[in-house]
Amino acid sequence: MGDAWYSGELRAWIRRADTWWAHIDYTLPDSTTHVVTVPSSRLRSDDPRAHDPDTRRAQRPRGAPSEG
Repeated sequence: MGDAWYSGELRAWIRRADTWWAHIDYTLPDSTTHVVTVPSSRLRSDDPRAHDPDTRRAQRPRGAPSEG
């Protein structure tokens, strides 16, 4: 949020026009919890689930089972 990065939990992907948005729950240092919806370009994670569905589909190895 702003220039700060907080840990969060991805709850859902939402498609708006040509952009994927992530619905995220996060907690501030003072322990207050918040929910935010941000464009996928604002996410920063090594977890493949944090990549939008189109990106994950493109990265899936050929012959790998699709997500169900």
